[in-house]
Amino acid sequence: MGLLGSQIALGATAFLTFFKGFDAFMPHFQPISFVTNYVGVLAAAACYGGWKILHKTRFIPLMEIDLVTGRRVFDEMDEIEFRDEEKATGWKGKASKAKIIFFG
Repeated sequence: MGLLGSQIALGATAFLTFFKGFDAFMPHFQPISFVTNYVGVLAAAACYGGWKILHKTRFIPLMEIDLVTGRRVFDEMDEIEFRDEEKATGWKGKASKAKIIFFG
């Protein structure tokens, strides 16, 4: 799913966030209802902005993010863990097989 799933989740979150407080606008604008419905958006933006300012972090362009370095090590660790789970016997073996079936 990867990128497409992330984009769908972002779109659904934006849609739900925007329309969850539509009753603040119907039949006429109600300021108290508006604040109640959208105070979470303001709080999240304030926390994010505060973190960026307080810790002096910068925005990293997507093309500069390294997703490859060290990946082989993690893939090898996953393979070792997978083999160990397959070799397990008794209740641990059954639990690890169930984990593989349900969670991949």
